[in-house]
Amino acid sequence: ADRFAYQMDRDAIRDIALKKFSITVGEYREHQIVKNHLSDLRQKYFDWLNQTVPEGTAVDTNVNGPFYLARAAIPHMLSQGGGKIINISTSDQTMIRKGYTPYGPSKAFLEAASRAWAEELKGTGIDVNILLPGGATDTDLLPPSPNKKGADGKLLEPAVMRAPILWLASDLSNGITGGRFIATLWDENDPLKARSDTGEKPQIM
Repeated sequence: ADRFAYQMDRDAIRDIALKKFSITVGEYREHQIVKNHLSDLRQKYFDWLNQTVPEGTAVDTNVNGPFYLARAAIPHMLSQGGGKIINISTSDQTMIRKGYTPYGPSKAFLEAASRAWAEELKGTGIDVNILLPGGATDTDLLPPSPNKKGADGKLLEPAVMRAPILWLASDLSNGITGGRFIATLWDENDPLKARSDTGEKPQIM
């Protein structure tokens, strides 16, 4: 029964992704942009072993959602001669931090997939990049608390993402692909200063 329910949930995620992309294309036909972002993780991700469906919201949003959305969007982007895929990630520490399963590991998938897609789509006019805030951000990802803050004791405003994501979605970033950009390092005079990827072999363990 659980497997059947999960199949239904996965199909629903796919259908929602396809529907949202078709709506977006209709409204913004001149700009082919896909942005994947999970901003609400108030489900009990600290208690993932006890969930009926361990995959839960984080995996559906950060793994299934981006996969189905990219699969729906890329053929359209190819027919238009290009586009932008911007995936919102997290710090490498959060990916493996105790108590952050499945959210952290699901972001590791998203970064790995983005790197692979960037390679696979080279020369097509489709740019694939990662953007992360550069620290804990004041969103519903963190449980409500009067002393809400990140592991480093700080809390960024969501607006830190505004300038870099607008640049990544614009023609100014055409040809920039496979990048990992950190919003707190943003310099409007030199956007590439915020790029942190090294091109080296990925290593988690």
